[in-house]
Amino acid sequence: MELGRTDSRLSLVIPQTSMQHSLPHAAKRWKQVKKMRKRLFHKLGERGQSLVELALVFPVVLIIMAAVFDVGRVLDASIVLTNAVRTGARFGSTHPTWYDSIRMRVVDFANDSGMSFTDVHLDGSNVDVMSGGGAGGTIRVVVNYDVPMTFARAIGLDTLHIQRAAEMLILVSP
Repeated sequence: MELGRTDSRLSLVIPQTSMQHSLPHAAKRWKQVKKMRKRLFHKLGERGQSLVELALVFPVVLIIMAAVFDVGRVLDASIVLTNAVRTGARFGSTHPTWYDSIRMRVVDFANDSGMSFTDVHLDGSNVDVMSGGGAGGTIRVVVNYDVPMTFARAIGLDTLHIQRAAEMLILVSP
């Protein structure tokens, strides 16, 4: 068994081989221990700081995600309605006096768009058809729709109004 002295700060047994050699080694080891303690306590402090940052930033991120969801629903409804009025105007360009059939085409296209996560529900009262004469004139189909909002209701915005229109050249005389 080797005799040595105990350094109470380090809880190390330092061998008594040569005092000149052991003291710099102990001081170096003490610096390493201090560095390790500093890192350990610094990381514990950072963990608490990260938790506070998360608590401050998380509600803002949730609000942004909700806004993105609502904007996505409005864009989806806009695309569905744009395609519906184009379909109605295209049909109206060959059948310019069949207003009820044009309305029905627009309503059916909008309500049966399977890819829509907005679930657009139109009836004939949302669709206006205006014809401007015979062959060479134009037919205009307009849809007015209020998109129900999901998360924007929290700030008092229940619906957002969208109006889409399409105008095409009438190809045949009525």
